[in-house]
This record gives sequence, structure tokens and C-alpha cells, in this order.
Amino acid sequence: MEYEQRSGGRPFNFFNCMAQHKEFEDVVYECWRQRGGETIMNKVWRKLKILKNKLKQMNRKEFSNTVQRIQATRIKLEGIQEQMDGPGNSNERITQEKKAKKELAKWIGIEESIMKQKSRIKWLKLGDANTIYFHACAKSRQATNHIAAVQLPAVSSEVMKQGNNLNRQQQLSLIRVVTEEEVKQALQDIDDNKAPGCDGYTAFFYKKACHIIGKEVTQVVLEFFENP
Repeated sequence: MEYEQRSGGRPFNFFNCMAQHKEFEDVVYECWRQRGGETIMNKVWRKLKILKNKLKQMNRKEFSNTVQRIQATRIKLEGIQEQMDGPGNSNERITQEKKAKKELAKWIGIEESIMKQKSRIKWLKLGDANTIYFHACAKSRQATNHIAAVQLPAVSSEVMKQGNNLNRQQQLSLIRVVTEEEVKQALQDIDDNKAPGCDGYTAFFYKKACHIIGKEVTQVVLEFFENP
């Protein structure tokens, strides 16, 4: 990540639509078979770094130039439909139209998903087909990306005003050992469209790849809390 920024390369960002690719799980599994690393933390870091390069290649090959792909597919569909205006439409031509429509819907969905993720908006559904709006929000994101207030829903402000009044049992519950189930639940509670971390991976990535990488990633998190 640091090297990419110093060398002028684009920082890695995992787009959630990549997890729907038919080769996604195979790519993750192949990278996760790699050995090496003295500690579990180092091992996971190394695997994620290798995987990052593979996912970059997938992104360039399968998910780049989405606007151009949409335009090309739309032109293809219009050409097929013009041919269907005449008499004697064959089953083959009808099949071609259905295939072109399906391909067009796929690329529109991918484009919207990417722009939605870039703009980091949760409340607009993928089916709205409003890509121009997403572009505008992505450009204005920095102007509105500030913290107006911090609220902790698990902590009552009224209780905090009363001062240090926790009993012994409550105090001990705050410092008890973090469990594997709590780590998994914390991941599931993160919104899929939240901005990625400094490594470029989103919570959605960890959810979709959990059955492959979950055990070691959970070990890293538990080790972090056990050895602060």
C-alpha cells in the first residue's frame, strides 16, 4: 500500500462485485495455500498482499472500462432488435436478444455497484440505475466527509454523567477475553458498503471469503486483543 502510493500507482481497492466472479473463490483459495511467515499476523499479511496482486489483475481484466462495455453491449442489443423488426424472427435471434439483455443488465449492475461503493452511500438501492448521481456524490465526498458527532449506542449518556458507578461484575465484563464468536459477529455487523480499510479490503470481502480465510484472520484479531 505504501509502496504503491510512493511510486505513483493506484492504491488497491476491492470492489464488492468482484466477489461474484466465478473465479473469485479459486483465486482466494490458491493464494491462501501459500506458506511462510513467522507469526500468524505476518502470515496473514503476506497472503493478503499476494492476493491483492491477483485481484488487481482480475479487476483490470474483468471489471475495467465498464462504461465502454455498457455502450458496446447496448449497441449490440439495438442491432439485434433492428433485425428482429422484420418478418420471420428465428429462435436463434430471440436467444441472441435475451443473451444481450442479460449481458447489458450485468454490466449496468457492476457499474452501479462500483460507483455506489466509491461514493459510500448506503441508502440508495442498486436497481435505481442512477450512475450520474453516484459520480456526483463521489466527487463531492471529500467536502462532506467529516465527523459532526460521535455516538456510542451501547453507552448511555445518562449513565456516563453519573460518573464511576459500575459494580465489580460490570467492570470485569468490560475486560473479559474476546471470543471467536464475537469477532465473527462484529464482522457481520459491518455494512457491506462501508469504506475499505487501509489495506483496501472491504468487510464484504472478508464475509464472502470467510470460509477460506476466516480461521486465520480470526486468530489474528484474537491475538491483537490478547497481546495489545
